[in-house]
Amino acid sequence: MKTCECGCGGKVKSPDRQGRTRRFVKGHRGGLVTLDCYTINQETGCWEWDACLNDAGYGLKGHHRAHRLMYEKHKGPIPEGLQIDHICRNRKCINPDHLEAVTHAENGRRGVNAKLSHEKAAEIRELAGKMSQVKIAKTYGVHSSVISTVINNKAWNTEARHEG
Repeated sequence: MKTCECGCGGKVKSPDRQGRTRRFVKGHRGGLVTLDCYTINQETGCWEWDACLNDAGYGLKGHHRAHRLMYEKHKGPIPEGLQIDHICRNRKCINPDHLEAVTHAENGRRGVNAKLSHEKAAEIRELAGKMSQVKIAKTYGVHSSVISTVINNKAWNTEARHEG
């Protein structure tokens, strides 16, 4: 049996019916976990959550994700239809300066598996007309149809970055 990752010393339960293993002890530490349970990473500026993490690596305070609670505490309610994105790409981070409300589509584009960024999209637009879309696609490791949507401002446009 494993020990809870938050440092409380509790024992982690065995896998549930879906094969997921809890990385924390449900209901432990009661009301002792506050939004002050973080350590500041001096290199990145991230406020890294020191208490419980869920299976995806997000900080938990009770049944709520800590980064969402911190966003609401410092910036107000999360706008309807938006998600909170970690600009720093660190799921443990609860620094409100590293959190931004974005659409689901924008959050996906920024995700850890995304091959493009707004900066790369700008580079692609600069290359349009100088190189074929097929060659640009090979350079960036995406399909040529993706290059077409970028060049035609159907994806990765600057307006999409600030939707909401």
